[in-house]
Amino acid sequence: VDSDGSFRYSETVFADISLKPEAVLSIYPNPVILGLNDQITVTHCKAKKESKLELFSITGQILKTIYLVEGASQTAVNIAAFQTGTYILYFNNKGISKSVKFTKY
Repeated sequence: VDSDGSFRYSETVFADISLKPEAVLSIYPNPVILGLNDQITVTHCKAKKESKLELFSITGQILKTIYLVEGASQTAVNIAAFQTGTYILYFNNKGISKSVKFTKY
């Protein structure tokens, strides 16, 4: 609407807001319950050669590195040895990277 009260319609524009496969990174379960869940399942885009997951403490200390099976889209990660707290899981897939936080109670 212009200052004089006139208006006109523009062309219809469509926006694609669907997630691209490379943007997928999720953890189940989250939060993790101590003594109930010894591992998490990480769902990620199809792993390329030399793709990896890195698990960090909330202070940035690297705790674990997991090299992924090429072509895999889910990876089980054993977290039984980790204390309660908040962790960051970092996914690196040849130029595509993403991170997600999870909590262990």
